[in-house]
Amino acid sequence: KFQRALLETQFQVEKKRIASAAKTTTSSSEKEIENTITTLSDYLIENKVEEELMDVLLATGEACSQISKELRLLPLMEQIKEESINIQGEEQKSMDIIANYIFLTCVKSKVAACASEEVDSVLYNHEEDRGYEIAFDPLDGSSNLDV
Repeated sequence: KFQRALLETQFQVEKKRIASAAKTTTSSSEKEIENTITTLSDYLIENKVEEELMDVLLATGEACSQISKELRLLPLMEQIKEESINIQGEEQKSMDIIANYIFLTCVKSKVAACASEEVDSVLYNHEEDRGYEIAFDPLDGSSNLDV
């Protein structure tokens, strides 16, 4: 359900962006779009998701949204060739590094620990008492980006 809500939210945000870019003058159409949007936070509140879990999910959603924005700029970033090898011995592209940074920045204060495919150790949050841990691959399938 979470993935579906996240995808729907991203779709609705993109739909709003496109509608805004087109500068439609039909205010009733814009109101219709706004009335049909269910944001991730609305969905979580509506389903009475516990507050700390909601913080983790919203931070994850924000990370995904920011990574999505960066991916749109990928053709412009092709000149950046910052590549290395990750802990699995796979080639780590510059977008892997950027996505990992974004994901960690968004979620690290919301969880007790983070485990990323791009980092060889678990990152612990010793500053705050949190009940959730998260493991992630910030950009699964990045080897397909230049296809």
